[in-house]
Amino acid sequence: MIYILIFSLYCLTAGAQYLPQYYSFSPAVGSGSGTSYSSSGEGRITAIRVWEINGAYIRGFQLRYGYAWTPVYGRNINEELEMLLFEDEAIVQISGTYNPGNFIYQLIFVTNRGRFLMADLVLRISALLNWSLEELLFYSRMIYILIFSLYCLTAGAQSYVPQYYSFSPAVGRGSGTSYSSSGEGRITAIRVWEINGAYIRGFQLRYGYAWTPVYGRNINEELEMLLFEDEAIVQISGKYNPGNFIYQLIFVTNRGRFLMAGQPTGQSFNFYPRHSQSELRFISGRNDSSGITSIAAHWGMVYPVAPGVPMSGNGTMLGLH
Repeated sequence: MIYILIFSLYCLTAGAQYLPQYYSFSPAVGSGSGTSYSSSGEGRITAIRVWEINGAYIRGFQLRYGYAWTPVYGRNINEELEMLLFEDEAIVQISGTYNPGNFIYQLIFVTNRGRFLMADLVLRISALLNWSLEELLFYSRMIYILIFSLYCLTAGAQSYVPQYYSFSPAVGRGSGTSYSSSGEGRITAIRVWEINGAYIRGFQLRYGYAWTPVYGRNINEELEMLLFEDEAIVQISGKYNPGNFIYQLIFVTNRGRFLMAGQPTGQSFNFYPRHSQSELRFISGRNDSSGITSIAAHWGMVYPVAPGVPMSGNGTMLGLH
């Protein structure tokens, strides 16, 4: 009754109109031992960090409200997994696994854009990037920038168009032969091959109507996802073993659909673009005769070719910044 009275007085004095609150609560899971915590902050949650421990449970996590990070709840040992939310993006689901006798073993934060941050059962170690692969990525990017510059000169492009290029560094051992996908236009389909109960054998992308070569091996039946018009890949997540192969790949689209292949074994990784308008443009890494040993992601925008410029392929171009 006191609460109702206070609320009524507030409405009378402030002239406030009724606003629905839509509050709900998901009850706690887990053993519940130790010190209590409760996150708080002003405004919307804009970022998440999670720490995990070797082959076991969730060590700790941290939220960002606006531009201010909360304290770390739990421990922040080892390298964190981090996801920055875009404007108007919000967390709408938390899933995972737990042991009633001790810890939370898996956390998956899902947003209203269908993106997610997944952490579980792994030891975070700095990814080993082979120097020759690093050189390859550098020079390939320089070539793309050169091509884009030549295009602007020949097409007479005058107005500035944002490029929104970003790069997710490679994870995995990185042994074997290097690869880098390429094609004109938007990625329109994906195929992945996996080995029974183990790692990723190979994958293939389709740009427009043209398939790339198979990177790795195409043994056994493939898993395939065809993208709809205006659908794009906006996240790659998965698992890898620093000593050998990529064990799981999850390609997530801007519609919230995903293609998942492989086994949830090893160390987690989550690749996202830095800009909300970017999408997956190409993938690079290494593979040997058995499977994919490393993977990196390159993000950018796809633009229609300017009027009056002769078109090739499906008439789109890649912009890099």
